[in-house]
Amino acid sequence: MGAWGIGLYSSDFAMDLRGCVNAVVRLPFNPDRLLEIICQSEPSSANDATDPDHTVFWLVVADLFAKKGIDCPKARDRALAIIADRADLATMAFLGMDERSLSKRSAMLENLRADLTKPVTDKPRAVLKAPQKLLLEVGEILTYPVCQKSQSCEPINPYAVGKEWAWVKAWKRDGWGALVVAERGLLFDFLAWYRPLVAYAALQTEPTLAELVVPRAWRLRQAGTMTARHYTNLQLKSVGRIDIDRTRLDYFFPDQRVPFGPVVGDISICGSFTCHPQEPDTEFWDMTGETIEPGLRGLADIGAGAEISDNGSLSGPWRGEYSEDNDANPPRSFTASLKDVAGLVRGKIDEMATETDKPGRPLEAIVDGRRAQRAVRLIKRYVNTTKRYIPILYDGEISESGIRIEGRWSMRTGRAGRFVMSRAGT
Repeated sequence: MGAWGIGLYSSDFAMDLRGCVNAVVRLPFNPDRLLEIICQSEPSSANDATDPDHTVFWLVVADLFAKKGIDCPKARDRALAIIADRADLATMAFLGMDERSLSKRSAMLENLRADLTKPVTDKPRAVLKAPQKLLLEVGEILTYPVCQKSQSCEPINPYAVGKEWAWVKAWKRDGWGALVVAERGLLFDFLAWYRPLVAYAALQTEPTLAELVVPRAWRLRQAGTMTARHYTNLQLKSVGRIDIDRTRLDYFFPDQRVPFGPVVGDISICGSFTCHPQEPDTEFWDMTGETIEPGLRGLADIGAGAEISDNGSLSGPWRGEYSEDNDANPPRSFTASLKDVAGLVRGKIDEMATETDKPGRPLEAIVDGRRAQRAVRLIKRYVNTTKRYIPILYDGEISESGIRIEGRWSMRTGRAGRFVMSRAGT
């Protein structure tokens, strides 16, 4: 929720929601459809009465619709009910607002009630008459200048170009960033959006296409919008294009959904252009303790028609066992089915039930991770619809023959042990 006060727009959430509403009302849809889209952008605050921003959501939407001459009885009636049953004041009291401030907020709500009960004055609304122009092509490679600040390299702030602020003047180009347009689309057939793959490390000189297609680390960043003004202010320069194989892209970056929130909120992708001063110093740069972050080691991995070497691939069926340190119980057995594409490993593990298993213990898990030469790191998550289990990290070494992996597993709780697995049939 962030900071809040007696005013309707005192909270960070209310201010963000106002921007969202202002963006959505540009669409040439009827009031109920506009409200549906806004609710989709903030599903918890719109639908969950226990959400601390629930009352603010409906009060803000109703207020903005009324001010813009948009007659939406559903939004208006929800807001009036919230005022009548004092639900907003109860929420504010629960969040710690003092009696004096509650009294002032109550007066504000009475003024809002009076405004909402007035007849809605129809006002002309500027709407999009055609879909926004798509400025970037899928597979297009672009470069842009960056300035190193501490441990990151920042692009030009496109919102601040031309300002006389000291921090704007302090920005000096000392490197170059690069991105590839991985995806693009039109949300609701009107709002243009893009999802960038951004080079992990900045380059010292302006890069050419040939320099960017050689192996280097790339990260898939948050999708968002891009205006012609921002394109110019960021000093983007197109240097070429690659053909992206959608199947490979989906393999490396599964479950990428349409970026509803950032597009409706008109959040620019410029915030995704930050990079690092140098390439990652470990083969597993895209791993955290609980997840594998979207990343590539080279654009060829998603290029159409490019051949990916199968040397060292872990693809196929495996069988193995694991045990816990200082545990007298026998090792647990499991089978695994893995798919390895260019070192990115994903798959499924099925465990064998034992007499010591608790009823309902999940015996199926999914794994994803990385292979780098003879090292492999996997993260295992149990499949269970009713309880969240702590992910388990597996660090192992592949034998020279490629048919056996041995190593250690660990959890953030401190539990750990050893594991071994061999290709099925060996």
